[in-house]
Amino acid sequence: MSYRKVLLLLRLVGCLWPQVSCLRLFPACQFIIIDMTKYSAICCILAVASTLIGGVTTSCNSSYDVNEYTYVYSSTAITGFSLTANEHILNNLDSVFFSIDLDKGEIYNAQPLPYGTDISRMVLTIETDECSATDILFKTKNGSDTTVNYLTNATDSINFAKGPVTIHVASFDGTAGRNYKAWINVYEQPVDSIYWTQMTGKLPSSTSAIRQQKTIETAGKYLMLTASRTAYSIAVTDDPFDKDSWQPREVTFDAFSPVVSSLTGTTDGKLYILDENDALYVSDDEGETWTVCGGVTMTNIYGAFGDKIVGCLMDDEGKPMTRVYPGQAEATAAPADLPVSGTSEMVCMTVSWGVEPQGYIVGGRKADGTLSGDTWGFDGERWACISNGTLAAAEGRTVFPYTFNETDTTTWRTSEREVLVVMGGKLADNTLVKNVHYSNDMGMHWFEADKLKQLPPELKARYSASAVVARHEITSRAVRPITEWDAPYIYLTGGYDVNGTFLPEMWRGVLGYLTIKPLQ
Repeated sequence: MSYRKVLLLLRLVGCLWPQVSCLRLFPACQFIIIDMTKYSAICCILAVASTLIGGVTTSCNSSYDVNEYTYVYSSTAITGFSLTANEHILNNLDSVFFSIDLDKGEIYNAQPLPYGTDISRMVLTIETDECSATDILFKTKNGSDTTVNYLTNATDSINFAKGPVTIHVASFDGTAGRNYKAWINVYEQPVDSIYWTQMTGKLPSSTSAIRQQKTIETAGKYLMLTASRTAYSIAVTDDPFDKDSWQPREVTFDAFSPVVSSLTGTTDGKLYILDENDALYVSDDEGETWTVCGGVTMTNIYGAFGDKIVGCLMDDEGKPMTRVYPGQAEATAAPADLPVSGTSEMVCMTVSWGVEPQGYIVGGRKADGTLSGDTWGFDGERWACISNGTLAAAEGRTVFPYTFNETDTTTWRTSEREVLVVMGGKLADNTLVKNVHYSNDMGMHWFEADKLKQLPPELKARYSASAVVARHEITSRAVRPITEWDAPYIYLTGGYDVNGTFLPEMWRGVLGYLTIKPLQ
């Protein structure tokens, strides 16, 4: 018998017992057969076959706990995996993207499904090469093991709620097999929520009986000025996430009485504040000493614009004027409807349609005494009304830049978008604003935030509160490249209740999605 015919017979034997490859177990056989006679070769084949029969009889295993076949990815590969559409579970369920790791035998969706998604009755669409078996092993709702033959029952629902399932694929000729572990990731909490936590204890201050406060960010540091009837304190930290990191110290204003709410910090680390006579003072040592700014006066400071501050004053006819310091030698005329007091702190951001930063304020009281619901933008020289009445007219609004996540429910991809968030404020009838609004076009339009982003009941409505956003480094146990990332936390401090009573509180908030390890 020729060598080729002997190998053919060996392959036939292998087909009879697909669990074991003769040539793999007995690689020396092909060399022995080369010099054998026709009779001897046949005897050798029968002997090998007898050995294989015994091996199959003793090694048969009906479960797929281990991969008992050769890894031949070309014949056992899962080339596609998706969920069948079911609007009763989730819109566009069939668009959820799954990663298939052939090397590790893992199938999963990197972008988790929304919190609360029912994954106990998923119908799968599995694409493979020609195969002889595709079995899905999983646990039922009562915890018992069950198996579904996908080739004959493709529309049977699979329970992923009890953990990963096993998908076993056998090649067309049965000589190779592969196990895959598949699971569906679902957020464990409502990640669209802003979670607020009250930071216990009194505000970081060297004085007691606090009646006023203002918290600002300046040159990468966070500074809180607090005042009682007779004393002042300044606390400074690099990391407000750690409440114990605040370093309070007593400060004095011997030459003047400061207006605490006017405190402003610029990007170069300087502090500015007004006194009760509208004179402007500056400090370059974190409030330890103050120097009057050469006769410059303002009735209100809107906030910082880079290394300058922007404020207003009234001319002899009672019309608003804008003053930029340092910079402009003289005040310039401002629009008549520009609020002159009670505005939010100015927020500076660079928008996609502009090259230079823009400053934004919301609400406040106009020169004629009426309240405003408008958003105003400042480009460094001029003011412009960006919106008209899209928010209720109020003073004492709190505004800060933040990041919201938006999920495309067609592709189930989540993206992050910069927004302005506004909360709090006092209306003309002295009631307080409770609802949170946001703008994704820098104040042109405002929308009420969804229920998950509204303030919790325990966080009282307030006006004239301070808000700063500080990034906190989160670490994980991940072993892949992303092991840490920054999450922006909101720090809401102080403010006044409906009776005008100061609230000596500090709250920390964060959007749940931003605390989760980013996709990579």
